[in-house]
Amino acid sequence: MPAEYYYVTKQTDQTNFHLLHRRGCIKLPPPNSLVFIGSLYNSLQALTVAKVRFGENVKTCYFCCLSHPQKKQR
Repeated sequence: MPAEYYYVTKQTDQTNFHLLHRRGCIKLPPPNSLVFIGSLYNSLQALTVAKVRFGENVKTCYFCCLSHPQKKQR
């Protein structure tokens, strides 16, 4: 599995969370509103790095992060 680029929004959303996105996401904001957090192997690893840098108020994008920690698995 190759590493992928992950980004976090600089601004929080209406629920006071930063969003974690993967490169190529259909909902990826403009580059000037993102912080590159690294080349990582999965969204759980990226979320861990993002929370170290931004605190606990980070959640994954519903559209691009397949390992969705907030979403219950069926």
